[in-house]
Amino acid sequence: MRLLAGIGGLLRRERDRHVSLGDSLACISPSPASLREAREIGIEAGLEYVYLGNVADADGENTYCPGCKAVVIERRGFSGTVNHLRDGACADCGRKAAGPEM
Repeated sequence: MRLLAGIGGLLRRERDRHVSLGDSLACISPSPASLREAREIGIEAGLEYVYLGNVADADGENTYCPGCKAVVIERRGFSGTVNHLRDGACADCGRKAAGPEM
């Protein structure tokens, strides 16, 4: 995530980013704590829609509106998601969500 944060100017900050246990390299075994730290680094660097994957974390596994900070995609562990978008925008503030995956 530090690498992503460092090249943030080359990335679209509104792109969906997830930090996941399942996507790690074979030689790296990140702990849930290190994934939470990576998420925070991404958020502090200005990346939007950063969330944890494959980690049960009440706050980190959700996707938040970068405008009003409301939950726009709610996840619970490995179960399905609850979408809090209306016509592709945040149900609370109306900010348009980025990307077709939202």
